[in-house]
Amino acid sequence: MVSISTSLPATGLVMPSSDDLRHLRSIVLSQHPWLVDGGDRRSEAALEAEFRSAFWAAGLFYRTDAPNRTQYFAHWLDIANSRLASAGSVAVEGNALLCACLAHGDIVWRRPSPAGELLEFGVDEHRGKPCANAWRDVLAGAPLRPPVSTKVRPQDAPGIPRPSVSQKLATGEMRKLSDSESMW
Repeated sequence: MVSISTSLPATGLVMPSSDDLRHLRSIVLSQHPWLVDGGDRRSEAALEAEFRSAFWAAGLFYRTDAPNRTQYFAHWLDIANSRLASAGSVAVEGNALLCACLAHGDIVWRRPSPAGELLEFGVDEHRGKPCANAWRDVLAGAPLRPPVSTKVRPQDAPGIPRPSVSQKLATGEMRKLSDSESMW
């Protein structure tokens, strides 16, 4: 039997304490309430444990100067979960990884747009800048990194049909979102 071992990237991540992680998560969720899944019935302790795992996994990505347009967000989620599995941890969901990436404070990102741009992050699996541990600055009061501007604005692309985006409510009904509401 052949066994192949790979080492995790040495990105310089310093993990915050449990209290710091709790505070980082609350900072991100207060500024990005669209990340809260109202249908998630897990305990707060379970959500905090998932965030801790997601934060660790996001810390193992190298940083790039611009959002990586070559990979979907699901690709980064798969890599994060693969690394978590190799470390004996359970998988995380996408909103936990997104929240963790924002909490790091040094990962550039682009919000999805109605013109068809997807959620993108400035990370790379193999090369780039190391983790700057900018989460310390976030805890000290520095603002979270805002999303970079979209490349295509809906008003600049009149030939692109505007999608109709709806949100499923807890009652099961669908509510159409206005253009000013985030689809995430």
